[in-house]
Amino acid sequence: MKTKKERTELRRKAYELRATGAGAYGIHKALGVSVETASNWIKRFAERGEDGIFEKKRGPETNPTAALPPEVRETLSRVLEAVAALGVGAKVLNHTRTFRRFAHQACGAVLPSRSARRWMHRLGLHPGTDRPMDARRTGAATPV
Repeated sequence: MKTKKERTELRRKAYELRATGAGAYGIHKALGVSVETASNWIKRFAERGEDGIFEKKRGPETNPTAALPPEVRETLSRVLEAVAALGVGAKVLNHTRTFRRFAHQACGAVLPSRSARRWMHRLGLHPGTDRPMDARRTGAATPV
């Protein structure tokens, strides 16, 4: 398999050949690619012009579950500050639903369950138990 740079260079040559009037068969013969590939490149050049030389990124721009929007991150920061100020811990926020309700009441955040679980883990809370994550891992007794 060719590297990304080599593939880009091959498409650049195909673009130049197309600019001189070569068709799919001419590009196929000159560059040793299939006629179907050459046809696809010609379509891509027609749609995107010279930008068709470069590979088009597939999939979303960012992983939607990896990064939260800035407004959600800010909201969660406020929730965490409220949690710390109230001194609420594992006994109160031990379920995802409870954490989501608290986030909504504390600062109007509407969190998906997955995000709530992720943030609970970051706080050291384990959904579904009244013990913090560290105590759960080490088997220590629940702090009073």
